[in-house]
Amino acid sequence: NVTSISVPGTNPRSAVFDLTGVALVDDTYRVRLLGSGPSMILDLDANALDGEYFGAFPSGNATQGGDFAARFTVVPGPTLDDIQAAVFSPSCATVNCHTGPTSTTLPSGLDLSSADASFANLVGVSSLQQIAILRVVAGDPNNSYLIQKLEGTAASGSRMPLGAGPLAPSVIADIRQWITEGAQR
Repeated sequence: NVTSISVPGTNPRSAVFDLTGVALVDDTYRVRLLGSGPSMILDLDANALDGEYFGAFPSGNATQGGDFAARFTVVPGPTLDDIQAAVFSPSCATVNCHTGPTSTTLPSGLDLSSADASFANLVGVSSLQQIAILRVVAGDPNNSYLIQKLEGTAASGSRMPLGAGPLAPSVIADIRQWITEGAQR
């Protein structure tokens, strides 16, 4: 169930569904907006929703009334286990690199040898090179030192992985998505 629905003042032709606390699993969902009945949606001029949806926008048949229904699919984003298997294990936790144990000396001081170690050493942990910056800020990839190092925008040190070409943009996008979605273990 949606926590609330609001209409942004900057775009009154849109609606924002607050799904805080709603666990969306990998599935197909349907949104239905009522254009008739006691709970119908009205526009700013009190006209009933012209909602018939025929697969393209704008919707409607030029007559007030009619429900709008659309389907969408939620596909889960990459997990830390996915990223560990595809990136950290083969590219980072290699000989003479991020193999641990955790210490104040890089590169070995950053242990990326398993998903549990990576989580413990990345999420909410200050970087050794830039103490004021967290390695991973859950929900905020732009301010996560990991992303800055992978994209080569960090204020100090080299782009990672060191001595290899940059990661593919799609791989960095997956890591960004994991962080955006809360950097969960």
